[in-house]
Amino acid sequence: MTVQIRPATCGDGPAIARISRQAFCEAIAQDSPRVQGILREELTFVATIANEVLGFVDNFLTRSAQDEARFELDLLAVAPAARGRGIGGRLVSHSLARARQSAARELRTLVAADNLTMQGICKKHHFTRSDVSYRLYVAEPRPPGAEAGADHGGHLVQVDTLAYSGIWLEGAISQAVVEAGFARAARAGSSRVGAVISRADRETAALLRACRFEAIGEYHWWTISL
Repeated sequence: MTVQIRPATCGDGPAIARISRQAFCEAIAQDSPRVQGILREELTFVATIANEVLGFVDNFLTRSAQDEARFELDLLAVAPAARGRGIGGRLVSHSLARARQSAARELRTLVAADNLTMQGICKKHHFTRSDVSYRLYVAEPRPPGAEAGADHGGHLVQVDTLAYSGIWLEGAISQAVVEAGFARAARAGSSRVGAVISRADRETAALLRACRFEAIGEYHWWTISL
């Protein structure tokens, strides 16, 4: 039977949550207003066969410190029984097509160093892999340890994905940026504060660990111009 790709709807929430648990052990609060709102934005796509959802991809938009729009390809998952049929590649193709309709000039995705399947999909679609290897650091929000001023010098990015709401720290990360991130997360009711930094950046890594961030895996950025 033919694989069909279409924008997700609110009714796809249970299937998306099930596939996410199977693929990532990542819980998606399918009935939450946040997730329902994301599913109405038409940036998430599902793959179906005979109306059964067998995979999904979650995308969202952010803005850089230079105020440039970025199209972020976040979660991509295919049900175990449906793998090997090219569904992941079809979902990425639709994400690319949607990105080209947006104001973004670049699509990017953070891919784990051991995720060979996603790396293969990125290569097939002519993405470029970063030369630098990165680590992902995440922390649960907590009250800031000091007053967070507006002139901290970093770039705070608020994101809402199917799996979480978060504040990402970008640019030159200092103690002031971390405190500002925790303060923003508290105001926004975010569930995660995170940063992606070069593995060679030991000074920032030490700062984040001291602020109770946990290092999760090794990654590369994969990007494509739109």
